[in-house]
Amino acid sequence: MAGFCRNFFALTTLRSPTTQVIFNAAQKAVELAMLGQIDEASAIFAILAQHHRSETVEERDNRPFNQRIPRNTPFLYEIFETLPTGVGEVDRLNNEEELRCLEEHFLREIRPIFGAEAAIDISRHATEADFEKLNSLVKKTLESGDPYLNAMTGASALYLSRDLAGLLSISLYLNKTAEADDIMARIADRIHANQQAKYLSCIRPAWKKYFKSGWLRDKLGLSENELKQYAEFILNVTKKRLEEGPVTPSGEYKDQGFEEMLEELNQNTLRFPEMWEDRVPERGDGDESTVPSTILREPATADEIARVESRLGCSLPDDLKNFYCLTNGTRAVISGPHLYTLKNSLLRVQELFWEDASWMGGYTFDLFPGTTPPAQIKWPNIEGGGIAMYEPDGQGTKYLWYLQGELLAKAKEVLDEAHQKAGESDKKTLDKLVERYHGSWEQLRDLQSCWYQQGWGSGPIALFHNFRDFFSLVVFKSRYEEDKSPVKLREGEL
Repeated sequence: MAGFCRNFFALTTLRSPTTQVIFNAAQKAVELAMLGQIDEASAIFAILAQHHRSETVEERDNRPFNQRIPRNTPFLYEIFETLPTGVGEVDRLNNEEELRCLEEHFLREIRPIFGAEAAIDISRHATEADFEKLNSLVKKTLESGDPYLNAMTGASALYLSRDLAGLLSISLYLNKTAEADDIMARIADRIHANQQAKYLSCIRPAWKKYFKSGWLRDKLGLSENELKQYAEFILNVTKKRLEEGPVTPSGEYKDQGFEEMLEELNQNTLRFPEMWEDRVPERGDGDESTVPSTILREPATADEIARVESRLGCSLPDDLKNFYCLTNGTRAVISGPHLYTLKNSLLRVQELFWEDASWMGGYTFDLFPGTTPPAQIKWPNIEGGGIAMYEPDGQGTKYLWYLQGELLAKAKEVLDEAHQKAGESDKKTLDKLVERYHGSWEQLRDLQSCWYQQGWGSGPIALFHNFRDFFSLVVFKSRYEEDKSPVKLREGEL
């Protein structure tokens, strides 16, 4: 969890795959229930169950409801007086034996290791000696002076999160009420620390004592009303996405020209003046220690574009040339929509180059990047070279290649073969992937060129039918959305 009961954004949710939407909404419902908002959590699960029931039998069989939601959900079900509307049709309450098995499984995952000795028992079989041993370890950690103990990342914070959750578990099983309350108070004070909320949610006795009662909510100084509003936001966004399908950046900007899109990108970027405080000036841009007045550059001339085409040995796509006639790339642009950073996504025409096939050959050309198709598909390796536009970011560098010709034909051929050999269920899944990534089979068959984004040393990121589609994504990701969660980060939390 990157921050407890936070980081739910409409901009992200509305364009995410359905499986991710369901899991994220269920995760927020679990977190809301940890804050005592049982009715709100129940309402979110009800719409998730409703969507699951609307899917085909094959889809439900391939992805059962209980495999699309957090593993600790049975502890949430246990504190419901009745299962949410419709959930009983797609899931069930676990019996006591199953709940104990799940509980023991979680506790084995988070039990602390004490030096070279065996792991400390934090289950219902824990002893007073186990409590003293782990309590001593926690005290020693807290006295270490480590400045990263409450950080949202890092091993120091993770180990303390694990140990505090384990100590709470022992305290509850040994009926050490006062000690358990003190430990919970410390946990609440660092609820955003690395894995703290996740480990806490695995402690079954805490659900009735601290979650359902609203104890944790009150300790964090939250009101029921503000949490109800946040839950309603999560429910409405999730419902809209599940009913209407994912939005696409290209669809969002289909009625806008490059000029309007550039104006929005400019305004969105310049609203973050603090981003330039520690920024190293870009080559050729002069002093950018202060916020530039615009991210736009002087347009590229026809001669400049022609010289680049001569150097590359091929013509640039028309929409890219139209873009360069408005601005010769841009200065760094804001990219979010929640962890906002400056990215050099739109380079000058002079910075385009021809990527040699020998460098690209280690990567495959995937018509469904980021998705694993149900049928076995051996995508072709990228060959033939292509125009390259990099987004430099060290080991996070992204390659954007303009690919065309025989490579696309090969990829479509292997997809056609896989589709012909697939069973009816897999055929339907492939049809949906084609619709999601390419609009239709007809549009895919007509595709003669595309822009392909690939991470350095990692998997494919995205495929764009044209430069405009890529630019639409850049503008879409520059949109600002504030985290609407009432659960705020404290100063200094990272």
